[in-house]
Amino acid sequence: MHFAGGTLTNPNFLEYVFPRAADLPPLEAVIVEHPSEYGPFGARIVGEPPITAGAAAIANAIRDAAGVRVADLPVAPEALWRLMRDRAELS
Repeated sequence: MHFAGGTLTNPNFLEYVFPRAADLPPLEAVIVEHPSEYGPFGARIVGEPPITAGAAAIANAIRDAAGVRVADLPVAPEALWRLMRDRAELS
């Protein structure tokens, strides 16, 4: 892996190397002694689930490309067309 000052310097994706466990800094587990009133049996979430960013990225890409905000995924072509039509009628 090629880093300089915290920036990845691999010249292209052909030579890209995925980080391995040995490339990570040391991690420390911290036990929270205060149960949550919302989680089952007082459980708390450990981290942000990685699946949440995908839907937002798709919705934002559609917003950038088509100029309309989608709120429901998956986006059906007809639903996108209706959003774009409604936007055009308001203009």
